[in-house]
Amino acid sequence: MQTNNTETKIVYPCTWSYRVIGPSRDMVKAAIISILSEKKHSIHYANASRTGKYHSWSVSLEVENEDERNALFIDLKNHPHIKIVI
Repeated sequence: MQTNNTETKIVYPCTWSYRVIGPSRDMVKAAIISILSEKKHSIHYANASRTGKYHSWSVSLEVENEDERNALFIDLKNHPHIKIVI
């Protein structure tokens, strides 16, 4: 069995998307906006869990490099109103 060990190369700048999930629709949106306020971005409500306990948002923006992409991920992930970032 042969495996392909090629790594996907991301060419920057590029459009990057995150899925952001948390328990309060409005608080998650406010958290995203506060973190990304300096960046041009688009944000769209994506879905609610079957029970309504969690709400997800799709966020897209242009990132300049891997460091910026990772820093935004960490900022989103560490916000108290956000539970999951994918």
